[in-house]
Amino acid sequence: MQQNRKVTPDYMEQRRYPKEKGEIRMVQALLRLCKPKDLQETEEERAWAELVEELQDTRYKLRRTYLQFNSTDDPDLIEAALFEIKAHQARHSYLLRKIKQLDALQRAHALKAE
Repeated sequence: MQQNRKVTPDYMEQRRYPKEKGEIRMVQALLRLCKPKDLQETEEERAWAELVEELQDTRYKLRRTYLQFNSTDDPDLIEAALFEIKAHQARHSYLLRKIKQLDALQRAHALKAE
């Protein structure tokens, strides 16, 4: 079975996830801006940094899986790669939701402190 169009990570980011790509940049910018003045980090900030790291790791795994998908001709491996892609996409969405929830919680705490 010959495939006419190859699905690349960049293609998927441009076509399906244009908002999420911008959201990742936003989260990274917020992470840089919201660093504590002192070296002591709160539990929420550590959790947020861990989530961002997991998100970057998931994006790397997703790109690697797309490369595997594009480089194989075996139908079983193609099917396995498709399942992995869906799993990584689901994890990516979950991590973005968790980061947004944690960000909203941090903003609420900041408003209470004022």
